[in-house]
Amino acid sequence: MTMNEKRYFRLFASKMQKESAPHYLQLFEVLNKSDQFDAKDLNKRLEKQSYFPRISYTQNYLHNHIMDVLRQFRKDKYSSNKVLRLIEEVEILFDNGLIRKAHSTLKRARKELDKNMDERLLPIILDWEDTSIRGSWSKKIKEEDKQKLYEDQKESVRSLEYRRKVDKWRSQIVNISNTGLDLRDKELRTKIQEYLNLLEKEEPAAFISKNTQMAAFTGLVIGHFTLGQFKQAIIYLEKQRQIIKEDKALAMNLFVEVMTNYAIIVSQAEEEELFHEILAEIDIYLQTEKGVSAGGKKYLEDSIPALKLLYFIFTRKWQEAHQAAVQFEEILTERGVMSDLQDYVSIAMPIPLAYFHSGDYLGALRMNNELLNNLGVRSGIDLEAYLRMLEVMIHYELGSIQLLPSKLRSLHRFLKTKGRLYGVEKIFLKLFKSVSSHSSSSNKKAAFVKAKDHLEKLVEEDCMEHRTQQQILLLDYLKRRCLL
Repeated sequence: MTMNEKRYFRLFASKMQKESAPHYLQLFEVLNKSDQFDAKDLNKRLEKQSYFPRISYTQNYLHNHIMDVLRQFRKDKYSSNKVLRLIEEVEILFDNGLIRKAHSTLKRARKELDKNMDERLLPIILDWEDTSIRGSWSKKIKEEDKQKLYEDQKESVRSLEYRRKVDKWRSQIVNISNTGLDLRDKELRTKIQEYLNLLEKEEPAAFISKNTQMAAFTGLVIGHFTLGQFKQAIIYLEKQRQIIKEDKALAMNLFVEVMTNYAIIVSQAEEEELFHEILAEIDIYLQTEKGVSAGGKKYLEDSIPALKLLYFIFTRKWQEAHQAAVQFEEILTERGVMSDLQDYVSIAMPIPLAYFHSGDYLGALRMNNELLNNLGVRSGIDLEAYLRMLEVMIHYELGSIQLLPSKLRSLHRFLKTKGRLYGVEKIFLKLFKSVSSHSSSSNKKAAFVKAKDHLEKLVEEDCMEHRTQQQILLLDYLKRRCLL
């Protein structure tokens, strides 16, 4: 809850109290002073109160009361809330036989829906409009009003059909992108491209809502980014950016998602000027936008050092990358997440990468081990594969040659079991198997040169192999090694 929401809740609760604060308000104040929920600590604190009913009952009562208060607090904040409230009024008026008043309220609900062009509540409006045209109360409605409803319904149905198609195609792209399947499989890439073609072919018409346009553009951004088509992804991100600039309500909900996606993709596309422009816009938003949620604000504040780190990595500014990695690790430590990194593995992956490529191999090993030890179900196979490959590179640079054979066997078994033995992985395994068995520096250098040549040819032929090696910047590493 934000500070304003808490204040509103206390004011609302104070109107209901008599002499002493009710139990649910006492519980609220205890929870508000706690950094995180701890049942045992809560019981100890409440034991000090004179009399307290069952905590589970009071918790449920507090939850329901907070929801009631927040609904009241936010009743005019979002257009969907206004529409729902008007629909509820329509039902009440209709049940009480006030047909003309119900119809005028329904028109207000439709006007509010059209103003914000949000199709999510459209089926409910259509249902009530259908009742008004064909139901028992249709005799009390003017003929010209009925005709207007018919026309509005035709356009609404078209809008709804388009939204359903968009949601279907977008979800297919997102599902394929997030399944953990390796997109070097050409069949999967072909499927994504097919859905992208459908979305691009179906250009949003003028009557399509901004919400639906944003949904379509999200599918296009994810699809193009997944296929390594950064320039196309940036085109649709810019369209999303323009929409949230024009629409305050949409900006409140989608600014965080759009702008962080934008910064990530722009950093990988190495668009320096645009990247700094996006960061500046995020910074201005944090300073000036009072309505941004506490969670959204915290996410953006945490994202900025992570985004800067990504940018320095992909632009190969290793001194700045190392400083940004240290800063980001300090932030994670302050947040208390270093002891349990399961939900932060993907966002923290650039830290050991920055340490490694800037020559801080001990720092890279320490952080890489932290991440490997905290891999969870949601971390994904790709991430584990990159961390394992980075681990082999770190041990080689530290001179721990005796560890390489076992690490390579384990990595080969993992990649084969998970269906991840593609071009980059084969070159990687062959290289480190060779350099771990050769003793002469000339033979080792020859192995690095050969691997570099093979990898350069591979990434030139296949953009997805390029994206794979880019996750650990393998080609950069091989080039540096060849110069030694």
